[in-house]
Amino acid sequence: MTYTPNTPWVDGSGGGTPLSAARLNNMELGISPVYASYTPTWAASGTAPVVGNGVYAAQWLQIGKLVHYFGTITFGTTSTFGTGTYTFTLPVTASVLNPVGGVFLFDSSASNYALATAFLTSSTAFQITYGATYLGALTHVAATAPWTWATSDQIGWNLTYEAA
Repeated sequence: MTYTPNTPWVDGSGGGTPLSAARLNNMELGISPVYASYTPTWAASGTAPVVGNGVYAAQWLQIGKLVHYFGTITFGTTSTFGTGTYTFTLPVTASVLNPVGGVFLFDSSASNYALATAFLTSSTAFQITYGATYLGALTHVAATAPWTWATSDQIGWNLTYEAA
């Protein structure tokens, strides 16, 4: 299709009808969907953690097969941290198991931040890993790694991946 200046854009339905503002608005909704809230399941390889009065704030959207998912969990006074390494569920099943995004870890009592990477452990969940030493082996985030989690600590993520 070739665009000719000063020629109205027409609907692709074959009728040659110029596009109306209402039709363009409907098309924009398909191109620019809104984010939806999502509450992930937080699990561990040992005893299950419990969010208690902690707070999840997570959202996601999908455009075609591209999924963008971000969120945080802020631990509360009744949060328990279980045992073993942590995983969090995805809002949409992923097609491939690759590193999918960045993660921040915050220790409120020491005001320490750490950066980590999210890796898909399955098509429905991700795990967080970080380098405990410079160029050293990767370590999984767990109840006591990289520190012992406590009230007001946070885990936040910003992930992009391909839907199955």
